[in-house]
Amino acid sequence: MAEALASGVIRAVTLAPELPGALEAGLAFAAAGARVGVGHTLADADTVPAFLRAVRGAGGRVAATHLFNAMGGVEGRAPGPAGALLADPEAYLEVILDGHHVHALSFLLARAAAPGRVVLVSDAMRAAGLGDGESELGGQPVTVRGGRATLGGGALAGSVLTLDGALRRAVQAGVPLAEAARMLGAAPAASLGLHDRGELRPGLRADMVALTGDLTIESVHVGGQPIPLDRPCLEMP
Repeated sequence: MAEALASGVIRAVTLAPELPGALEAGLAFAAAGARVGVGHTLADADTVPAFLRAVRGAGGRVAATHLFNAMGGVEGRAPGPAGALLADPEAYLEVILDGHHVHALSFLLARAAAPGRVVLVSDAMRAAGLGDGESELGGQPVTVRGGRATLGGGALAGSVLTLDGALRRAVQAGVPLAEAARMLGAAPAASLGLHDRGELRPGLRADMVALTGDLTIESVHVGGQPIPLDRPCLEMP
């Protein structure tokens, strides 16, 4: 952890609160300005709120790392991590809205529970944008079929979602376009404490994706500079 913090590039981390050392790590990352997410966890519904309060007490920002996924669902007598995160008044809630990870109604539940704090994420792996076929994730073989990436046993292996697709799905679920756009701009920026971007306002950094009428990408600008859409993707070794 000390080595990671010394790099000066850590902006967000994910921790399972029930694991040994998680609280100490959360406090250290919070003190260093990193957003602390709860995810890949089997914690109960009492452990998670206590963890979130402690991180916030250290001046940290908190979030759900891909809400509902790798943390179980919500039941009346066992709300679990997802229920605790939905009930938290300040946590930002990441959602993978690809039609495979989360049902549209679960997404709308998160939206109702946390107005202005839903963050649409891709959780994309290296196969994103390459269509159906074979790939790998952390040395494990992955098969992509119909936009669903799975390991050999059928478990989901990350996503091949791109964020323009997440925007379209949010709109299809009934979210107004302006609100859906904030889930991809203002909300993620705020969750990371980045106050110089995320909205189109004078004085902010000019990061912008322009879309056509059918919500496909037309142009991209980063810091006011256009990014060629035909720039090839680099396959990582």
